Amino acid sequence: MKKGFTLVEFAISFCLISTISLLLFELIISMKTLYINGNIKTTMLDKQAIILKRIYDDYNNYDLKTVQNCGDKCYRFTYLKKDTTIKTADLMIDVENKKISYDNYTMKLENGSYIGDITTSVNNEIMNNTTINNSLLTINIPIYNSMVDGDYGFNINMPYISTQTSINI
Repeated sequence: MKKGFTLVEFAISFCLISTISLLLFELIISMKTLYINGNIKTTMLDKQAIILKRIYDDYNNYDLKTVQNCGDKCYRFTYLKKDTTIKTADLMIDVENKKISYDNYTMKLENGSYIGDITTSVNNEIMNNTTINNSLLTINIPIYNSMVDGDYGFNINMPYISTQTSINI
């Protein structure tokens, strides 16, 4: 009796090893894709959070006086500080170069990202009261990435008192 593998045993072993290798390869590729997608989503959400924090810090710390256009896809916010000095900050959206700036901070979008159609709306006097925030300014800047699903853009909502704030956009 000879010791060794028969051709059938060798073929079965080769098929089993090939199948296991293929499954492991697919698992590694799936894990890599999940890692890349998670990294892109996290980076986009981090950048979104930084700009939104800056916008809402100004909005919460100062009195919003005016919002007006300062060019194509540019909004100038004018705030009145507690010491009665004026602060202005521009929100600029550069679709071609994939950059969004607010005040002195600029964020560049990730590779594969693009800015969708920007929309603005002003709902004046949604409540019949002139002593509290009775109107709402909304600026929606959708940001998409070709590698991940979903909108990772900005949806800025600023309630204001219509008798004290001027919106010209």
